[in-house]
Amino acid sequence: MAKISVLESDLKAEDLCEKYVRGNEFNGIVVSLDEEIDIITAKTVSKKYSSEKLLCSFSISLGTRFFLFYDNKYIKLSEILDLDEKIFKEKLMKIKNLHPYILVILVILREKASNKAKGAEIQLSEIAKDMKLHPKITNEELTNVYNEFYEFWGTTISPISSIAGGLVCQEVTKFCTQEVSDYCCCMFDMDTCEAVTAIIK
Repeated sequence: MAKISVLESDLKAEDLCEKYVRGNEFNGIVVSLDEEIDIITAKTVSKKYSSEKLLCSFSISLGTRFFLFYDNKYIKLSEILDLDEKIFKEKLMKIKNLHPYILVILVILREKASNKAKGAEIQLSEIAKDMKLHPKITNEELTNVYNEFYEFWGTTISPISSIAGGLVCQEVTKFCTQEVSDYCCCMFDMDTCEAVTAIIK
């Protein structure tokens, strides 16, 4: 069974992991990538705790949108952040029907993890030009999505949006209670009420 825990304000992500890994109570850990728990901390958690028996999920809130990134035995968040651009692109090319929003989020994550200033639009267009994104999107639209996501990165979700939490939990449960052999990104969009997943084989 997948269990969910709310991170107390005075409890560090590593401490939460230690607490539940030691007690063997959880088979999945969800870490929020916001101002309190930064990407570098999440990368540390990814390296230290992800295994075949324990999945680490990394959550991002952007206004009304939820993004969940799952570690597994093939690819971890730490590896996604550390890969050079060529290998990173090769991995993305293996994704069938990659949603453009997920591509944008991965590029922003890499950007923030390396402490680079905002400005990955050129890199984003270069990566996207050889990919089969679904739905299709122009470079201008892709840049607009990038700017919007960057602006609202880590913003608090509205109370109405929190209703979507139950549906997001269903997605977490799906991945935590069965064998996951691929790297999965799941996005739940309140605007369209749809969940989009991308898989790297």
